[in-house]
Amino acid sequence: MFTNQMLRLRSSMPICVHLTSEKNARHILRTGITAMPSSTGDRGVFCMPVLPNFYASHQWLRELRRGGRTALVAIDFRLPKDEIVLVGHFSEPHLQVTIAEAAGIIMKAEDPMGYEILLPRSVARQEIHKVRSVSQVIGWRYYPKAKGNKPSCTCDFCIRGQYGANKLRERLGTADSKPLSKQQAMEILRNGDDPDAMRDVLYNFLGSKQRKNPEELEFLLDHPSSEVQRGLAFALRFYRGKKAAAMLSQLSQHEDEQVRSEAEESLVQNRTDLGG
Repeated sequence: MFTNQMLRLRSSMPICVHLTSEKNARHILRTGITAMPSSTGDRGVFCMPVLPNFYASHQWLRELRRGGRTALVAIDFRLPKDEIVLVGHFSEPHLQVTIAEAAGIIMKAEDPMGYEILLPRSVARQEIHKVRSVSQVIGWRYYPKAKGNKPSCTCDFCIRGQYGANKLRERLGTADSKPLSKQQAMEILRNGDDPDAMRDVLYNFLGSKQRKNPEELEFLLDHPSSEVQRGLAFALRFYRGKKAAAMLSQLSQHEDEQVRSEAEESLVQNRTDLGG
């Protein structure tokens, strides 16, 4: 099947998918997708080819949502098969090839997770094929083999392009600085006046290893920030016991879709770890 798909990609105009916030869809349909600076300094549009492996084509969705974006949609657009793009794993140098060749590279990769394509130009309105909704729980987060664990490293590479990266370095330390203590982490949470700081603590400190006493976080259930609630839902997957499960069940009924999604994921993980 892959061989037939690759032949079709080489003989037609390949369809690529770009993921973006739902609120951008109407503007994109009017004006196209604007090339933006990437972490390497190159301007372009990140995309993936539409492949038989639906998961691989949309693998970046959850990682993009982790940056604080609202619901995402898929923007499908067509490119000439000889369009030049950059392709490669995000942690490695990229190759300059045609879009058809780039699709073949990803399809033949032993593990396509972490691959990306950068189209070094904007996408014209006339090239847009359609906008479609897509499941908001597709893909990996943090890094392809994370399996639900957020990396504790705060070097420039590990948190490249991450929202609040500078604040994260200040609060959680860098490779050369002293890590945050449990007492300092709890003080930030109890202070309660900086949602960004609280979220960083919940994701990066408390959400990093197995812990006891989920009751110590119960006061956060009433915090008004949905970002803090999301962080709480993530951190609770590392706490054991019925109390953690009960708190996650409460968060799974939250009015914010992203909080519900995070809580439901953590609840599944919690039940799995308990042998449920």
